[in-house]
Amino acid sequence: MAPTVDSIAGAAVQLSNAVGAALAKIKESAEDSSTKVKLLGPVIEEQRRILNDHGISSFGEFEKLIETSMCEKSVSSALVSATDQLRAAENQWRQVLADLEANANRETRPALSLGDKAPNFQLSSTGGKLISMADVLAGRPSGILLVWLRHFG
Repeated sequence: MAPTVDSIAGAAVQLSNAVGAALAKIKESAEDSSTKVKLLGPVIEEQRRILNDHGISSFGEFEKLIETSMCEKSVSSALVSATDQLRAAENQWRQVLADLEANANRETRPALSLGDKAPNFQLSSTGGKLISMADVLAGRPSGILLVWLRHFG
């Protein structure tokens, strides 16, 4: 049986509250940014539990249920309010995470400016061999492009 609109709205409110509680803990914490980021981890499990309690198996299903419910002629005002609250909480989450990441980067390593010499480092090649930046630059390339992919759920 599909979740009711009231159940979907209830899940959205509970998800918003879970995010809000985690963000409040982060704000109150005197820890460094790297430690504060770890306070976000339990929220993901809490969100899964909330969805499960409402008969929703995944975030993907939850998004589809919201989208379908919002397309109905008589959209529940409770659902609109709950989804607005959830979107606001998600935006706060993203901003706090971006700020924590920026602060963690500043705390661990000073920013380089254009033209600064980068510190030497080693990374594993696709074959598992360690390659240092110095080794690559010894081959006389014109430069190195580093790309970091990040994902925070």
